[in-house]
Amino acid sequence: MASHAELPTVRPELDYFSLNPLPVLILSEDCSVQYQNPAAEKWLRRKGSAVWENDFKQFCRTAASVFESGQPMEIKVGQPGDTVGFTAVPERESRSVCFLAAVPDAPAQLGIPSLRDVDGGFRELVEESQQGILIHRNWRPVFGNEALARIFGYSDVDEVLGLKSVRELYAEHERERLKLFNEARLAGNAAPEIYEFEAVRADGERIWVQTSVRVVTWNGERATQHWLTDVTERKQAEQRLARLASYDVLTGLANRTMFQSRLRQAIAQVGRSGRTGALLLLDLDNFKHVNDSLGHPAGDALLKRVAQRLVSRARETDFVARLGGDEFAIVANNLTDANGATVIAQTVEEALQQSINLEGTEIFTTASIGITLFPEDSSDPDILLKNADMALYQAKNAGRGKFSFYNAELNAKALRRKELEYALRTAISDDGLRLNYQPKVDIALGKIVGVEALLRWTHEKYGEVSPAEFIPIAEASGLMLPIGDWVLRKACEQLVEWKADSMPPIPIAVNLSAVQFKRTDLVDGIGRILAEYKVDPVCLELEITESMIMENVDATVTALHGLHEIGVSLAIDDFGTGHSSLAYLKRFPMDKLKIDRSFVNDVVEDADDAAITQIIINLAKQLNLDVIAEGVETLPQLDFLRENGCHVVQGYHFSPPLDAASFVDWFNDHRTGSSSLTGSG
Repeated sequence: MASHAELPTVRPELDYFSLNPLPVLILSEDCSVQYQNPAAEKWLRRKGSAVWENDFKQFCRTAASVFESGQPMEIKVGQPGDTVGFTAVPERESRSVCFLAAVPDAPAQLGIPSLRDVDGGFRELVEESQQGILIHRNWRPVFGNEALARIFGYSDVDEVLGLKSVRELYAEHERERLKLFNEARLAGNAAPEIYEFEAVRADGERIWVQTSVRVVTWNGERATQHWLTDVTERKQAEQRLARLASYDVLTGLANRTMFQSRLRQAIAQVGRSGRTGALLLLDLDNFKHVNDSLGHPAGDALLKRVAQRLVSRARETDFVARLGGDEFAIVANNLTDANGATVIAQTVEEALQQSINLEGTEIFTTASIGITLFPEDSSDPDILLKNADMALYQAKNAGRGKFSFYNAELNAKALRRKELEYALRTAISDDGLRLNYQPKVDIALGKIVGVEALLRWTHEKYGEVSPAEFIPIAEASGLMLPIGDWVLRKACEQLVEWKADSMPPIPIAVNLSAVQFKRTDLVDGIGRILAEYKVDPVCLELEITESMIMENVDATVTALHGLHEIGVSLAIDDFGTGHSSLAYLKRFPMDKLKIDRSFVNDVVEDADDAAITQIIINLAKQLNLDVIAEGVETLPQLDFLRENGCHVVQGYHFSPPLDAASFVDWFNDHRTGSSSLTGSG
């Protein structure tokens, strides 16, 4: 056992504890001390090695209990008449327990004066601190230092203490989030300690503050303490850099870099939703003539006006970018067929045909548009760009002011579609469909925690048919409901079979289609299937896409609560590719959140995807949702996810989707605790 003299003193990422006047200790899972702040070091020196070793045993016992329960605990250490209270908080990411001393009734026990001792050394420390210190009880401020007043632009701290509520210091849209975090800390939840909020100075200027929140005792009652740092300059610099990297300076539209990222996301989304997407490539006709006759400033003004019109006419779900020069792009998803792309192209042409006044000169402009569809034409972004470029060339050759589709062989596609629809009807009745299972792995525990059931179909003529192709056919032809029921029954049947073979319970995740989710008898239907097969509801997980749950929020809330009540687990699939609101997300009783593979695919090389992935992981934690990353294919991707706190993953790095027999073999080769499931090789 280490003596207090041997304990480590500082870890850079924990510097925010260094000014805390009360002891802070962090113990790892093996009960070694990871960190102590200066106040803890001073306290330990007073106690002496022998006394500390006694107390250390109590710390270790408490840490073990916290690890087991995952819940905070309060303890007192020391001898009768000389005890100090600590709150033990589990830190899940670092697998450690943080012991935070409470403000004692007899502060001399810790060798420091009380906050109430305005002439003591702590008062001097507080006033010299560059961090703002604020204590509030029921949102009414009860203590602050001069740095606090300086950060928020008040003449003195008394002005701050005169506020009716601490929330007045924060931007209005941040107040609900602040309230949730404060309630979490008071409830003893192990929420992250450091947050960043947009705040408001006394003169109305917006600033950014980094806030460290903890619970303290003030005048014998529980209160909340904030340590605040002004991080406005850093946040503004980050925002400027992000904008320069992702947006066109002239028009304010997304640039080519962001366009490529969003195109990949749109491809992934339609691939899972079974809808159609379109890439429209626009080139202004005779733009060179405007530059030559009126000058480049006029040309720039025209580009800005065109950008404004494109944005104003685009649908809410469309994405508009400037690729360079007079070339623009529109990415549209959630289309039913090629007709949707035709409507968008016609709308754009109508918008651009209206005259534009440039410094007294009336300009009439048109655009040639090349259109390619995905996944029908391709699911490769580079190929789609080439397709759209060829279609654009055809449109210009057709006389300008026209639009052209890349694929002119619509009859051949229509014939294939009819053949597939007929064969699909037969496949349902002849049991020609099958389910494959892709494992979900908790890399932190080296453990298989579930599988996702993936629908597969092999056509006698066309071979393996992608779900991205046959699912839209099933939805359009009314086959999705019987197929959806078949998938649910097959998954339950498989659970029963695995149980009979003495396999441990392995939850199966099933994707719900939009058609299924809209059924009024959805909850009753799933309940009947579970009862029929005598399957424990906890073994069934339903994955619902972000766009589906946002289509009709009130109906969604009712359906999700009904599903949650029967005991099945609920996951938001393809998160980040839709347009959900955080205010709505809080209303949904979800259990898990899946990061879409479009972000994971380039998370190592693409800074935008990396930032979005980090945000999704943090959001999931703040909403108390388990987070799963799909499409993990490489070790660098896995390492990034692990380092950022995502421990449950699925993808080809561990296993492709397998038929039931192959999965059993794979499972038996990768039992719980297998070193290969840590993702290191």
